[in-house]
Amino acid sequence: MAPGAYSQGIMLSVAMAFLPGLAWNGVLGLAVSKEIGDAKHIGGGILYVLFALSSLVAPSIVNMFGARLSLFIGGSTYALVCFALLLAGGYSFLPVWVVTVCMALVGLGAGILWTAQGMLTLSYPTAAEKGKYQTTFWVFLNLGTCLLGIYTWAVDRNGHAEVSMAVWWLMAIFSCIGLVTITFLAPLDKVVRSDGVMCQAPEVKPLAEELNGMLKVIMDKRVIALFPLFMYSNWFYSYELTSFAVIFDAGASGLTSAIFWGSQMLGAKSLDAILVYGNMNVRTRAFVSITFCFVLIAISWVWGAFANSYYHADDAENPGFVKLAWNDAEMPQAYALMALWGFCDALVQNWVYWIVAQLYTDPADMSRMIGVYKSLQSLASSISFFIGTSLVPSGQLWLIIAIFLTTIPGAYYLCNTIKSASPEDVEKLVAK
Repeated sequence: MAPGAYSQGIMLSVAMAFLPGLAWNGVLGLAVSKEIGDAKHIGGGILYVLFALSSLVAPSIVNMFGARLSLFIGGSTYALVCFALLLAGGYSFLPVWVVTVCMALVGLGAGILWTAQGMLTLSYPTAAEKGKYQTTFWVFLNLGTCLLGIYTWAVDRNGHAEVSMAVWWLMAIFSCIGLVTITFLAPLDKVVRSDGVMCQAPEVKPLAEELNGMLKVIMDKRVIALFPLFMYSNWFYSYELTSFAVIFDAGASGLTSAIFWGSQMLGAKSLDAILVYGNMNVRTRAFVSITFCFVLIAISWVWGAFANSYYHADDAENPGFVKLAWNDAEMPQAYALMALWGFCDALVQNWVYWIVAQLYTDPADMSRMIGVYKSLQSLASSISFFIGTSLVPSGQLWLIIAIFLTTIPGAYYLCNTIKSASPEDVEKLVAK
C-alpha cells in the first residue's frame, strides 16, 4: 500500500523540527558567551551568503538526485553545527572558530535542505490543501524550537548567564534523530495524495535546461515583485533574536525563545484560517490575508521602537548592564512583544509559500521558485547578521522598518494579478 501524503508530510515536518528547528532556530535566541555570540554573528553572516548561493543551484540538485537524498545531505550540516556547539560552547574542547566554520557549512547544506522541503511540502497536497500542509509543517518546525526554549528555561531559570551543557547535548541528540527520520521518507512518486492521485516527481532534465528553467522563474515579473518581501522575511532575525535578545539572561532567553517560536504555530494556523474562510475567491483571499499581515507587522515595529528604548537595548553590551531574569517585573512586555514578532514572522513566511503555490503547480518549477525565495531571503539575512556586529540595535530596527515599507507595493501588485472564477478554481489562479 502506498504511503499517504499527509503522513509523509508529518514525517518530513518532524525531521525539519529536529534539524533547522533545533540546530539553527533553537540556538539563535539563547544566551551564550560573548565569544560564541560573536561566532554566531560572523558564522551566521557567512552561512547566509553561502545559503543564498547554494539556493540558486539547489533546485537542479534536488530535481536530479531526489528530495530524500538531498534532505539527508543538507540536514547533515545542521547536525555538524550541533556537535560543534557542544564541543566548543559546552566543553571548550574545540576553538570557537570551529563553530564559525561549521555554521558556514550549514549555508551550503541549507539551500539543498530547504529547497527539497519546499518542493515536497507543495507537492504532497492537492491544490486546495496547500495552505493546510504548509501551516501544519510550520507548527511542527516551531514546536521543536519552542520545547527547547522551555527546557532551557527549566534548567537555567535560576539566573545563569549562559545556557547549560544539557541544552547542547539535547540539540546534538535530536539532530541525529532528525537525520534518521529522513531515511524513512518514501520517494515522491510512491506517495498517494488524499484524492487518490499519485504525487508527481520532477522530470530529470539536462543541467542546461534546469538552469534555463531557473532563469525563467527569476525573470518572471510577478516573482520580481516579491523580491522585497523575500528579503524582508528573514532580515529581522538578527535583530529580534540576537541584538535585542541580548538583554535577557539564560533563563529569560529560553522562555522568550519558547514564546517567540510557540507563537509562530498560532500565526501559521491563523493565516490558514483566513485562507479557507468563507466563499472568497482566491484573489480576495490574497488581498485580505496580506493586509492582515501588514497591519500586524506595522504594529509590531512601532511597539518594537518603544521597547528598544525602554529596555536600553543599545547599552546591553556595555560593562555593568544587568540582564533581565525571566521573573523580573519588566518582562511581561518583552514576552508579549516577542510573541507578536513570532506571530508576524509565521504570517509573512507562510503567506509567501501559499502565494508560490498559486504561481506554479509543477514540482520542478516549485523547487526553482523556492530556490529563488531562499536565495534572496538568505542574502538579506547575511547582510543583517554582518550589520549586527557594528550597528546598534536601534539602528538595525529603523533599517528593518524601512525595508518592510518597500515590501508593500510589490505584494499588492502580485495580488492584483491573481484571477479566479470561484474559490474552487485553484489550478488556474494567476493571470499569465
